[in-house]
Amino acid sequence: MKTATHLLDEHFREYISLLARLQQFFLEGKEDSPEADALRDRMDRPWDALSPEQSEIVAGLCADLNGMIDGPSPGTNPSESELLQESLALREARDAGDMLAVLRHLRALTHYHSPAEVAALRAEAWDRIGETEMARLFSEYARKLDGREGRNGAPRVS
Repeated sequence: MKTATHLLDEHFREYISLLARLQQFFLEGKEDSPEADALRDRMDRPWDALSPEQSEIVAGLCADLNGMIDGPSPGTNPSESELLQESLALREARDAGDMLAVLRHLRALTHYHSPAEVAALRAEAWDRIGETEMARLFSEYARKLDGREGRNGAPRVS
């Protein structure tokens, strides 16, 4: 099943675009600037037009973006069978081209992959959805993390 395109309407895309710009303000330490406040005001109209399912997708994305600033949120410790189930679901979603499902399953597996790998997979998913600014943010974050991690995801020793 490919990504549900009915969820990717103009309001959703506008909100995601504005959210990517707001995230850039956070990354630059300008989240309290007048420009960031004006951007937040512009986000109200598309937010109000989102469906509950779209709002849920945005909530997950916001958690992903917050992880860029605060580090990953503490996760639960799924059982081995739950971990296997999520891993299989992630692979199936990726193979089927359902990038929204990829993002959802990836959140359940965040603590079982290196942060750079998670960021790269998020970048790929947002790129395939067609949200290039969001993809760029995650791609840049992955490259930044990759510079701090060894190949196995462990911190690089200088």
